[in-house]
Amino acid sequence: MSFQGKEFTVEMKQLVVDLKLHFDTEKKLGKFVSTKNATKRVAQGLGIGEATVKR
Repeated sequence: MSFQGKEFTVEMKQLVVDLKLHFDTEKKLGKFVSTKNATKRVAQGLGIGEATVKR
């Protein structure tokens, strides 16, 4: 699904902000974060299940 050239909804913008804040928090805590399981990281960042991210 491509959104290039299309306006994001308010909900989509909020998801991006939430995920960015989660990843910024990880960085500030200095935790080592594996990038091998991106699905799990996104799910944790957004507070949703991995199955939802995969869909």
